[in-house]
Amino acid sequence: MSNVIHISKYEPTEEDSFFFDANIWMHLFCSVGDYSHRNVNAYNSFFQKVLEANSKIYTTSMVLSEFFNAYCKVEYHITRGNKSLSEYSYKHNFRRSQEFEDLMGLIQNIVKNRILKNTSRLNDNFENINIDLLFNEPKDFDFNDQYFLEICKNHSICILTHDKDFLKNTNHDVIILTNHKMSH
Repeated sequence: MSNVIHISKYEPTEEDSFFFDANIWMHLFCSVGDYSHRNVNAYNSFFQKVLEANSKIYTTSMVLSEFFNAYCKVEYHITRGNKSLSEYSYKHNFRRSQEFEDLMGLIQNIVKNRILKNTSRLNDNFENINIDLLFNEPKDFDFNDQYFLEICKNHSICILTHDKDFLKNTNHDVIILTNHKMSH
C-alpha cells in the first residue's frame, strides 16, 4: 500500500502535523514562479484547510534555506533575461544588485510574516539521524529529501510536497501528500 495521498483525499485535523517542503512554500508565496494555477490554488486551499483545522505545521532551517535559494534563482533568471552567464552571473552581478537587495527584504518578510508565523520550528535532532540510511537510498533520490523523510519519520509528521522524487520512493513510514496526478 502506498503512503502517497492526493491532497483532495485528505482532510486535515487538529491532531495532524505537517512538514511543508520548500516547493510548497514556493507555490504559496513566490508569485513570480512559473507554477500552474491549478497547483497554486490546490496548495493554497489545502494550506487554508490546515490552518482552519488548527493542525501543526513544522519547518526547519534547511527548508528556509531551500526556499530562499529557490526564490533567488527564480528572480535571477527573470532579471538576467536573455543575457549570457558571462554577461550577468548570479554571484558577481545579481547578488550585488539593487534587485537582490530588494528581494532580500521581500523574502525576509515572507519568511517572518507568512512562513514562521504559521509554523513551529522543528529541531532536527541531527545527532540522532542515522547518516548511513541517507546514503542507502537510490542514486536518483535527493539527499535533502531523504533527510526530511527521516526527520518526519522520527516525529510522526506528514510531508506536503510537489517533488516527484518523494513519489518515486514510497518505502517509508511517512505519509506523503501532494497535488500531483496519481496513477492508479
